[in-house]
Amino acid sequence: MLRSLFRRSSSIVPASAASQGGFAGVLGGPDPIAAFGRLGVEATCLGDGIVLGGVATETDRTGDLVACGDAVLDNAEELRPALDMPGARPLALLAELVRHYGPDAGAHALGMYAAAVWDGTVRRLWLLRDGAGARTLYLAGDREHGWSFAARLRTLRRAPGVPGDPDPVAIRDYLTCAFVPAERTMWRGVRELRPGTALSLPDGREHVFWEPTERTQDPGAPLEVHAAGLRGVLDEAVRVRLP
Repeated sequence: MLRSLFRRSSSIVPASAASQGGFAGVLGGPDPIAAFGRLGVEATCLGDGIVLGGVATETDRTGDLVACGDAVLDNAEELRPALDMPGARPLALLAELVRHYGPDAGAHALGMYAAAVWDGTVRRLWLLRDGAGARTLYLAGDREHGWSFAARLRTLRRAPGVPGDPDPVAIRDYLTCAFVPAERTMWRGVRELRPGTALSLPDGREHVFWEPTERTQDPGAPLEVHAAGLRGVLDEAVRVRLP
């Protein structure tokens, strides 16, 4: 299995504590190990042309897909029997969802997550971010020089090819709108993966699996009917968040 091609290691590259940098990774480029070493994050998995780290990795049922990231799934209890993975952790469930649904995996994962899932059988990396954007995911690079990605913006300031200079357009947008719109960040050369998006690398294809939509249901119904419907939604939201 592909799992045997990965080596778990805490000494592949010099690193700081994992908690200081969150999860991160490097795909491709002339020397991915050296590029990852610049991020200051502990490496936990090393494969052919890819390094993942910062947190422990999990795999799908076959061991072919390796996931790294930060995930809390509200529907984990429903996913475990549906995917025949009793006791599986959220990252393992995400990896299995990618195996089943590819770019639409996020549509079946309800919760907060930002993750990287590597499919070595086809040498493809999926970057996933939850629809609400509760977890952050940033990336930099290109196909020629390789990609670096991380959960924290400050981690990528040290990535190869990132000048580490503020983006004046982003600063203008922030001073005008009180936020930085779209994928732009405060640092030149670094962009943010949009919520509800799956990004495939190295081809760079983006797929939006969820975005908010406005729906009007029973516009002629009295206010009490809509209030009761809202109460049901709130009760369900509280239920899935309680331990």
